[in-house]
Amino acid sequence: MKSKFVQGLKKFIFYAVGIILIAIGINCSKLSSLGISPVSSVPRACEVIWGWSLGAMTIVVYCILVLLQIIVLRKRFKWINLLGIPIAVAFGFLVDLFGVSTKTNFFGLDTSGFGHWLAWLPAPQNYLARIGYFVASLVIIAVGVFLYLRPKWVAMPAEGFAAAISEVSGMKFGNCKTIVDTSMITISFIMHFVFTVFINKVPVLEFFKGFIGLPVGFQVVVGIGTVLSAILIGQLVKLLTKLMGAKIDKFLAK
Repeated sequence: MKSKFVQGLKKFIFYAVGIILIAIGINCSKLSSLGISPVSSVPRACEVIWGWSLGAMTIVVYCILVLLQIIVLRKRFKWINLLGIPIAVAFGFLVDLFGVSTKTNFFGLDTSGFGHWLAWLPAPQNYLARIGYFVASLVIIAVGVFLYLRPKWVAMPAEGFAAAISEVSGMKFGNCKTIVDTSMITISFIMHFVFTVFINKVPVLEFFKGFIGLPVGFQVVVGIGTVLSAILIGQLVKLLTKLMGAKIDKFLAK
């Protein structure tokens, strides 16, 4: 009984620390203004367009991803995956807790009095500082994903949706994850392009300057950093798994 409790506690710590690190990493990528990580790109676009906090928009988008799992899997859907909803709420809470800007949250409250534990971080004043925040976000998110996957508990909604597509189509999970990430990037890019160019009348050339990381007068959603994140985070997770995966799995099994 005691060993099972200790085993469960260790898994919970790895799972929780992993999700916390992902939330911190997302805010670092946001601060870099080089483009946010792929799974947060649609929530980020919603934040910029409608003014709700990134955490609030993360909750909404992730709950939609759980709904899409039900639609894709139908009778194959395992109801334990509904835990993706409270996980989405907890994760959105953490994103705002470590937030780097003041927005209205999901409950209509001004988040200036809530969280913002990373608000003390200085805004990057040059391109080198922006790259620094971006690289930090890559490493932090990769470590977070690596840790939260170790216990093999309920996946975050984005990974859960990719797993659902994999189960129905027979494609490899990695390929399905790429499809989900690419779709999120495309949707957020279109949303932000329409909002910035057609509604706010920002010149198209200026919009693409923001995409490649040049200084612009509007908030960047999808940028070169988003594309690099889609490529590099998975590779970093693979590297961490190769270096430490077996040892940590053995530690968690004790």
